[in-house]
Amino acid sequence: MHKGSISEQEFLKKLSEVVEANLHNEGFGVNELATELRISRITLHRKVKTLLKKSVSEYIREYKLKRAYTFLKEKRGTASEISYEVGFHNPSYFNKCFHEYYGFTPGAVLNGLVADIERDEQNGFTTRRKISRRKILIVTMAFLLFFAIIVGVVKPFKFQQKELEKTIAVLPFRNNSPDSTNAYINGLMESILNNLQIIEELDVKSRTSVEQYRNTTLPLSQIAKELKVNYIVEGSAAKYGDEIVLNIQLLDANSDHHLLGETYQRQIKEVKDYIDIQAEIATDIASKIKARITETEKEEIKRLPTENLAAYRHYERGNEYLKLMYSNQATYNHDESKRNQKKAKAEFEKAIALDSSFARPLLYLSNIYISNLGNSPNFELQSAYLDSGLFLAEKVLSLNDVVKGSYAWALNLKGTYYQTKGMRDEAMKYFKQSEKIKSNDFLKWHYYQSLAVRHFIFEEYTESIENALKCINHLPEEEKTPIYILQQLDMSFTNTGHFEQAKKFAEKEFFSNNDSISYLINLAKIEWSSENNQKALEYLGSAYKIDSTNTGCLYWYTGVYAWQKEYSTALSYLEKYILAKEMSGSEITPNSFHGFIFLQNGRHKKADSIFSVAIKHHEKEIEYGVQNANKFYSHGNLAGIYSVKNEKEKALEYLNDFNQRKTISIMWLKIFQENPMFDNIRNEPKFQEILADSEKKYQKEHKRVGKFLREFGEID
Repeated sequence: MHKGSISEQEFLKKLSEVVEANLHNEGFGVNELATELRISRITLHRKVKTLLKKSVSEYIREYKLKRAYTFLKEKRGTASEISYEVGFHNPSYFNKCFHEYYGFTPGAVLNGLVADIERDEQNGFTTRRKISRRKILIVTMAFLLFFAIIVGVVKPFKFQQKELEKTIAVLPFRNNSPDSTNAYINGLMESILNNLQIIEELDVKSRTSVEQYRNTTLPLSQIAKELKVNYIVEGSAAKYGDEIVLNIQLLDANSDHHLLGETYQRQIKEVKDYIDIQAEIATDIASKIKARITETEKEEIKRLPTENLAAYRHYERGNEYLKLMYSNQATYNHDESKRNQKKAKAEFEKAIALDSSFARPLLYLSNIYISNLGNSPNFELQSAYLDSGLFLAEKVLSLNDVVKGSYAWALNLKGTYYQTKGMRDEAMKYFKQSEKIKSNDFLKWHYYQSLAVRHFIFEEYTESIENALKCINHLPEEEKTPIYILQQLDMSFTNTGHFEQAKKFAEKEFFSNNDSISYLINLAKIEWSSENNQKALEYLGSAYKIDSTNTGCLYWYTGVYAWQKEYSTALSYLEKYILAKEMSGSEITPNSFHGFIFLQNGRHKKADSIFSVAIKHHEKEIEYGVQNANKFYSHGNLAGIYSVKNEKEKALEYLNDFNQRKTISIMWLKIFQENPMFDNIRNEPKFQEILADSEKKYQKEHKRVGKFLREFGEID
């Protein structure tokens, strides 16, 4: 075997010790191993793959199988007893894994049919010294005779096996309808999936997890293995006028045994018919895998969301457009995403027009207003959209008969409303209420992801980093780390002055989206933040060679040169930036620093025009109470403009408002320390006092993140 370094050998020794200590624990997996070793899940995967050329889950399973072989040789118990001892609580699954790995059964070891084994890890096969044919024949005949006696004499006896963990995945249904419209079929699949998620005893994979297997040719057993579930539901559906035909199959993935194979055929005349067939399927599936359904769960599954069939079908179509809006293809095509959003909005509005108390379209429409349209650059529109979304969420909360999932989502939307407004305490109040009533099977990684986003928006960097890393560590293997979680980690580490960590996550971001320009710009931001302007310019130069019209690159080129007081060079890039924005049809947000660059190049009229527009823009932000105002960004920008205008009293007044912030990023600290826009008030005692406060706040958060990193352990 390759002889690694001391650190590698120490790592492998610790690895085996931890797995050995948790040998009997069936639930011990990748996340638990990473936690025990105090390293991230990503680092663990990378190290194991590098040193052992296998995945972490393969290592754990093979370690257990090797220990099982030793116990079998020592005859420490029956094959079933040993399977429990090494953490396989399903003996038949243990036998299957053991045979796949060694090429013979556990019984063969117990009965002395195998003397020695030698596993070839590189080629994946096993060699062993066999006992004589005569001995094999004698032992085999004796075993068969014993088995025949047991079966014949003790026929009523049943071997007791521990029930499989009730993990289940519902694969996308195939559409066998004469038309190719998938909205109705996808709606059926999702409704059945949602009904199964209501049942507390079931652990059901999300639609996001299973969507990757749409139109797949992989065998169901392989899909189950990848999703780490014991049961798979697959189906096909067809709609002929008012009639639907559903073919549903339920597979026990460990034995390849079909537990359910049923055709459901119904006339759909009203919503009750539709809900009844979905409830029947969910109940049949739960029954086959012996999952108990409480009376409350039965009521929730059979609850009619609306009695209006037309409203229900508009809701389904809206839901399908919404999924198209968020699809990978649409995220790279802004126009297509907007078209699908518009279509979804129209369908939800039609559903609500037919039934104003139909909670689901009310919630989806509220989400569109708050989470999408509520980010409009037009403050009047933004305020109107947000208030419309809040009204719809409160409408759901006022309804008498709302399922807890819908109620929780409505509270969450209220939290998002206040979050968008920048009102932290109000937002957190509703978020906490929402989480209290969510079902127990709410995915841990999803929970940590939500917390990471919330804390990041309010610039609580330590909390954001902690929850983002927890999110990554709890991600199922089939889930990809959300790109914005990587972006938040990159920015959070940069903003708190932990630049090496920031670079690591900028690199992960690049591996995730393959966007080399964004990666180079991210590296430039990190270098600029760490006072390395020359290195920042080198990265920007590389990005500029790839695309000289990239607005992000031009924006940062402008800023770095202006920071170095090379105003003529800064202006040349600023004019290219403005032209690129105009050519792309993008709106240019008023930027006071750009006005300052024009001023330093003798373009006084242009500078005054930009300052005038920027003042009105920031005053409107404060008037409408948008996020930038509640985070005091608007006040900081106004302070810079009035400093340039030499209106010192106004500048210091706005700066005093800004000083209410609890955290200060390195970006704002550098602005106060070095930005020439503040030169006119830099020596004022009040400015020096605010600068000292800002330095303390920055250092406090820098140290908090540093302490967390030391306690968390290695991050890669």
